[in-house]
Amino acid sequence: MKTLKFLILTLMVVSMTSAFKTTTSKKVAVADAILSSEWIVYETIDNVTISYKVEDCTDEVNGLFTQELFLKVENKNSKDVQLTFNTALWFNNQMTHDGTSDETKVSLKIAAGKTLSGSCKENPQLKIFIGFNDEDKLNIPRTSHFELKDISVN
Repeated sequence: MKTLKFLILTLMVVSMTSAFKTTTSKKVAVADAILSSEWIVYETIDNVTISYKVEDCTDEVNGLFTQELFLKVENKNSKDVQLTFNTALWFNNQMTHDGTSDETKVSLKIAAGKTLSGSCKENPQLKIFIGFNDEDKLNIPRTSHFELKDISVN
């Protein structure tokens, strides 16, 4: 009987402490993505996978040579979903956007079984500016980290 009470008490304490556990931060160093040419999975929630990768973009008409981080969202559900999240950004290791403003909020409707991804010319809501590649603009602050906050799939 004593053992049963102890077991019940232990289970109650464990379940109470796990209810207060905070999730680990998903802050990602952009440098890690620069080293890979493949999509890197950020997170999967309710059969929706968010991945990212970094690529160079060239706009010769305007003389812009940038490096961008693109997000890819795969809806593996048999129904359409609404994905929302906020983006927190760090430039040169200092947080500049905490991911709480409307400016950093993204909301997308993704059809069943479809994938959306950012690119140099499409889906700007799935693109994060990293920095310029131009020799004369290398001193301009660069995005060093990002985090997708308050991700929800409905």
